[in-house]
Amino acid sequence: MRARFDIEQKDCNILITGDCGDIPCSQTVKLNILQKNTTKGSSLVESFLTYDNDMVYTLTSDGYYTIYHLVIPTVEWLNLNNDDNHLNRKFGEEIYVASGKTILKYNGESYENVTLEELLECKEKSNFGIEKKDFFSLCIIE
Repeated sequence: MRARFDIEQKDCNILITGDCGDIPCSQTVKLNILQKNTTKGSSLVESFLTYDNDMVYTLTSDGYYTIYHLVIPTVEWLNLNNDDNHLNRKFGEEIYVASGKTILKYNGESYENVTLEELLECKEKSNFGIEKKDFFSLCIIE
C-alpha cells in the first residue's frame, strides 16, 4: 500500500495533504506523526488520526521536523477482505488496522493495541502505507 502526501507551510501553519492509498477512502484512516529533531535526539510532538485526507497543524516552535504519514486500513476493510486469514499469510503474522481512534494489530485470532513507536518500526511487508518528509520551520523568529 502506498501513502503519498505533501506538506505546505504558510507562516506557522503546516498543511498536510494526502491520499487514501490503494483502497477506498471510506476504509482507511490517516495517521500523521510530527517529530521534532535536535542534536540531542528526536521527540514526538503530536500525532493526529483522521478520516480526512487533509489537515492543518500550527507549529509552536522553530526547528527541524519530520512528518510521518501513514494510511491504515480499518477493521471494516479487514472483515471484507480477509477470507480464511489470507491477508495474514500475504503480509506476515500481523495485520494493522484502525478501529475508531485506536490502532490495532490482528494476528489471525485476536486484536492487540499498538504503540506509535511500533508502527514506525514496521518493515516494508506491512499492510499499511508509510512515508516521511523532513522540513525546517523558521516561522517564530522575528
